[in-house]
Amino acid sequence: KQWYQRRVAITAGNNDQKILAIRRTPTVIEYMSYMFCFTSVLSGPTFNLQDYLNFIDGSNTEQGKPVPSGILPALLKFVAAVFFISWTFVIPADWEPFFDADWRESHSFLYAAGYLYLMCFITRCNYYFAWTLADSVSN
Repeated sequence: KQWYQRRVAITAGNNDQKILAIRRTPTVIEYMSYMFCFTSVLSGPTFNLQDYLNFIDGSNTEQGKPVPSGILPALLKFVAAVFFISWTFVIPADWEPFFDADWRESHSFLYAAGYLYLMCFITRCNYYFAWTLADSVSN
């Protein structure tokens, strides 16, 4: 049984699709290093496979030009991640009052809706923390 690699001319699609098209099948090591990259552990791959392969082999930078520093963007994203996780410590998400009928009857609809919105925001902050921290590490 023979295995064939399908070769398709990259003519259709927009410019981003042409740039990010995978032109060769990655090796097992390349693919596993992409899947288990430390920036992907918390929230999944935050970049495309072709970007990762170009970064690994060094073809993503122009020769002779200095690579811009990623310290400031990474630091700003890290500060944003700390901001998001700090909300979960300042206001812990407490969903139990919302499910209590007596509590709902004793508060107005707007108060209950505002409480629900705040609890949803606090719960989302955990995910915002993970995404922003993974993005800061990939800089």
